[in-house]
Amino acid sequence: MKKSLLIVSLLFIIPTLFSQEISRKKELIEIVNSYTKELQLNTSQKRKFKKVIFKYDSQFQNFLKENIDNDNNKYHFNKLLKEEVLEIYDFLTKKQFSKYKKLKKLLEPKKTYQI
Repeated sequence: MKKSLLIVSLLFIIPTLFSQEISRKKELIEIVNSYTKELQLNTSQKRKFKKVIFKYDSQFQNFLKENIDNDNNKYHFNKLLKEEVLEIYDFLTKKQFSKYKKLKKLLEPKKTYQI
């Protein structure tokens, strides 16, 4: 009885976890596509942009799940945000980067520096 209950519960839990992951990936792809369109990214820039966004997303999600209220967490969140922005800065033009900063507030409102 216990085995069957365990198996049934696993059958419900595993798909839920995968669906959340797939949903987040779709959301990230939409974000990348919006940036691509608005910033007029070329193929190389889009590939690099997507790589950076996906690279940092899981770390940002972990911070957002936790409470960022303590100073140490704020410091690490801000540091991570700065690293992401600097990587993006490396391959955008000045005009694109200026536009990116404005778009980021709209497309990714949770990714703002914590004070």
